[in-house]
Amino acid sequence: MSRLRVVVRLNRRAGLAAEARRLGAIVRARHPESAQAASLEAAILTESGDHAAAAATWRSHLGRHPESAEGWYRLGLHAVREGRDEEAAEWLDRARRLDPSLPDIQGHLGRTLLKLDRVDDAA
Repeated sequence: MSRLRVVVRLNRRAGLAAEARRLGAIVRARHPESAQAASLEAAILTESGDHAAAAATWRSHLGRHPESAEGWYRLGLHAVREGRDEEAAEWLDRARRLDPSLPDIQGHLGRTLLKLDRVDDAA
């Protein structure tokens, strides 16, 4: 488990989830062009249980950086969690085309395509 997840979970238990979210928003506001800042804010939102806000963070980042492989990848993973497999497949495929070295991109995309009965595409 990443240190960030541990910190956010401990903060949530201590009632500090709102503070973690506030700090994530501050980092993002200070570095609006940074994929790392978007990733940090989205991770904090995800760990605090606000998946919709985390996805919105990635959408906002992609509005400014449509060639961000990490943005499409993370948005695709959110769509997988929500059962929106068509969108997930589209976004994961776009991420794979932009950066095939993303962690387990082939696995996530392949499983999503299999759920959609697109076996030939998953191969």
